[in-house]
Amino acid sequence: ILSSIGSGMMILYGKSDSVQIIRSNAGMFHMKLLDIIEKAVFKAVDNGEIRENINPRNIAKIITFLPSPILCEEIKNNGDAALDDIISILIYGLAKQIFDK
Repeated sequence: ILSSIGSGMMILYGKSDSVQIIRSNAGMFHMKLLDIIEKAVFKAVDNGEIRENINPRNIAKIITFLPSPILCEEIKNNGDAALDDIISILIYGLAKQIFDK
């Protein structure tokens, strides 16, 4: 099921045992992934690679929700140019000021 519909935007309905097991495992996987990314963000802050006044858990949530089907399709269709633009927006935000990359 996960490989046929994609784990990024999986929505499961129903009360069967198999659906409940998949939902539970997907939730546990997501929590572990959030923990790993959060630790990486803490490390990046400690190393002076990113600014200090951010919430590492929120950054982890943003990163885990980025691989949506819409973004994946954009990257599939437009390759590195789309990926570079998405990463640039994530890193530099929507500020009008131009930053050196």
